[in-house]
Amino acid sequence: MQFEELDLDYRLAATIADSGYTDMTPIQEATLAKALVGRDILGIARTGTGKTAAYLIPTLNALNFGTTKARMPRALILVPTRELAIQVQKYFERLSAGSNHTSTLLVGGTRYQEQSSDLQRGVDVLIATPGRLIDHIERQNVILHGVQVLVVDEADRMLEEGFMPQVEHIVRLTPFTRQSMLFSATMDRAIERVGREYLHNPLVVEVSPRATVSTQIDQCIYVVESGQSSEEFDFKRVLLRKVLTERGEDITNAIIFCNRKVHVDIVQQSLSVHKFNSEAIHGDMHQSVRTAVMDRFRSGDFKLLIASDVASRGLDIPTVSHVINFDVPVNPEDYIHRIGRTGRAGNTGMSITLCGQGELRSLGAVEKLIGHELPRRSWKAPASEVKRLRRRKSYARKRRRPQSFRSSAGKPARRRRGQRRQHGAPQPNQQSTG
Repeated sequence: MQFEELDLDYRLAATIADSGYTDMTPIQEATLAKALVGRDILGIARTGTGKTAAYLIPTLNALNFGTTKARMPRALILVPTRELAIQVQKYFERLSAGSNHTSTLLVGGTRYQEQSSDLQRGVDVLIATPGRLIDHIERQNVILHGVQVLVVDEADRMLEEGFMPQVEHIVRLTPFTRQSMLFSATMDRAIERVGREYLHNPLVVEVSPRATVSTQIDQCIYVVESGQSSEEFDFKRVLLRKVLTERGEDITNAIIFCNRKVHVDIVQQSLSVHKFNSEAIHGDMHQSVRTAVMDRFRSGDFKLLIASDVASRGLDIPTVSHVINFDVPVNPEDYIHRIGRTGRAGNTGMSITLCGQGELRSLGAVEKLIGHELPRRSWKAPASEVKRLRRRKSYARKRRRPQSFRSSAGKPARRRRGQRRQHGAPQPNQQSTG
């Protein structure tokens, strides 16, 4: 089915045609016709399937009638992360180029005053994360009584992050007569309950079964053989550099995921020391810094992006050729969302996972979720690297070892930094007067 067959406003239809879109994706074909006539939608589709356009097109079409009032948006789109909110707004600006519809972001990391000013002027579409939106509701900066269309995107992620109570509180503040669309990469009982409670006779569409991985993505697992679990992190950094060197010509750009934010910084610094062009992004960074990093990554200023799971969803970068899991994700479903950053828009992709001995159970959970075993390769660090790493650790331990106050020869040891000489105590080569 093609977009020209839909009953769209002529300006929106012209914008879609000018953007080069002709054929619909499966999720768009299954939902757009019903959504355009006001039907509630419960869509189950993995990332990269075109679901953002599946809810933005009917939202924009519904806003052709009516006017915008101060503090009263006509459409509300709830998303779990700042990165996804920014992506949604970019799609909105592209599709609304032929109209005068306005939007604003309510996300953390930006000033309340700027967001409040936008709300006072009035906007058509409000794209928000739950926490920041509730802050503005409590400050009486926004009123949801005029919401005509409500969208909850990445509902499963909302559930994982503990945002669902906030989402339900926000939904109860919107009119009963609204049109609601809920999209999720996976379906479970909690999502089904929310759908039954807050959607009115929804059209349920599932275009990709639970835990589906794109056939465009090749997957490979490297199992690190190490003698001590405490050495796995160091050996995995060696393996990472080996993989990047061997596949350097094939890597257009790559996202390297770590489970912990502190590991993101360590891995990025390690790669920089070894002359790999890389930068880091994680949740502790200010929003303006994260946005600048993503803009440089999209423009090709650097090749390797080391990220926490904050970047595993909501990033639309069609040219990502490789995804590397430095750690096996603790949540098996995060594996699907991570590798979904590659193999998008019809392109092929490559996923590489580095697995330590202590992560084999997590790897097994991933394989159970996707329904098949992944090809594995054993890797053991070269003896020279093992020797170098252990020598370096031994030297670091010696430097941290506290010195005794008096040496074995009976002579006063050099005072440690910050240690004061005791007043009144006999000094070397002096006799006490007692």
